[in-house]
Amino acid sequence: MKGELLIISMLVILFLVWIYFYIKVSKRQKDEKYLAEKQEAEYKYFQDLKEKTNKQKKVIYYKLNTHAIKLSLYPSSYFKNYNMEEMYQKIIIKNYWLNEPFHSEFSKILQLIGSNNLWINDSESREIIMNIRDNKDIIKKQISTNVLDLSEVLNDVISKIYLILKNKKLLNKREIQNSILAASIYVLSGSGEIDYICKSLGINYPNQDNLYFTLVDKIYTSLTQNSKQIVIQNYFVNSSFFKKIYNEIIFNSYKYPYTYSIDASKESTIRLLEHVPKKQLLSIS
Repeated sequence: MKGELLIISMLVILFLVWIYFYIKVSKRQKDEKYLAEKQEAEYKYFQDLKEKTNKQKKVIYYKLNTHAIKLSLYPSSYFKNYNMEEMYQKIIIKNYWLNEPFHSEFSKILQLIGSNNLWINDSESREIIMNIRDNKDIIKKQISTNVLDLSEVLNDVISKIYLILKNKKLLNKREIQNSILAASIYVLSGSGEIDYICKSLGINYPNQDNLYFTLVDKIYTSLTQNSKQIVIQNYFVNSSFFKKIYNEIIFNSYKYPYTYSIDASKESTIRLLEHVPKKQLLSIS
């Protein structure tokens, strides 16, 4: 009897142990299955979210403006001279100084100088006067001397004045432009052919100051009277500054041999600006 009870007790204990391990294994399998399903659900969620985000994103492509910039400019043929065309490039185009009336007025004096082979007398050069008999047996006087190319001098003078005023950073754009207009007339007034230019322009001047005033009035026709007065005032305020730079450029400039006749016919060879071409939309690099 005791033996049977012992056997039954052992069986009960074994059954309880089996139930314990069965429950434990079942719970572990259930937890592992839940964890796997959770990880799979999370992975699927993030994949769906990624695909949705990618579909919503639009790639925007911006086209680069590789076309050349076009500005309203005077054609290069307007200036008739390489130095004047270069001056136009330096002052107008590189600075985008297209404001009027400066653009047109500065271009006008460049065109006037570029259209005529204007020169400046070399004060250190001797003049040789010769009597030449032409094919009609008429004796004409000619002068042989050394001269400077006025277009080269203007190019150097304006370039130096511009750099000095720009580097000082004390003047605004319009003040620098007024100085450039004033200095251009200053250089032109030093031409060896100034008398012929004045006759062509209908100018009579009793003295140098009056010459400057009348040149400003006759050449810068688009300026208002107030603007002309500002340019003239700029000249008188900066005359010593202009003169210093002018003399430095003259001293270092190349001198050319030149022979010219002393007669009134020279007046007719001065080409004044009669027709201003329309500006064109031109590409710049």
